[in-house]
Amino acid sequence: MIAFPQSALVRELPRHEIASRGLKFGYWCEFLEPMPVRSSIAGDFDIPRGFLSNGASTPKILYSILDDTHPDILYPAYAHDYAYHVRGWIEGKRLTRQQCDAMMRELMLDIGAPLWKSETVYHALRVGGAKAWNNNTE
Repeated sequence: MIAFPQSALVRELPRHEIASRGLKFGYWCEFLEPMPVRSSIAGDFDIPRGFLSNGASTPKILYSILDDTHPDILYPAYAHDYAYHVRGWIEGKRLTRQQCDAMMRELMLDIGAPLWKSETVYHALRVGGAKAWNNNTE
């Protein structure tokens, strides 16, 4: 599995840049170099340089148990955001939304997230991820 050296790969966008790009206010980061991802579900792929991610989109009501800035969730969320952004088209094959959500769970477990947390995130994505999936285009 990969290490997620966040500081070397991404930069957090400042508020004025978020506004100037017309993005919804909140956490946004830009990839400064490609980030390799290894998944048994998606295969090996790179999140490309210049990709923008808003990380995990945890509902506020769940913040006390699912901190969306914790590495257990944040780093795998980058790969999940990319998979949703390309609507599952990764390295010439098409993943379903369910496979993209399962990849998030897999990546969380691979970096040591507790099973309860990865399962909670997976089920939350299954319930609430359709809007984000449907709003993304390649």
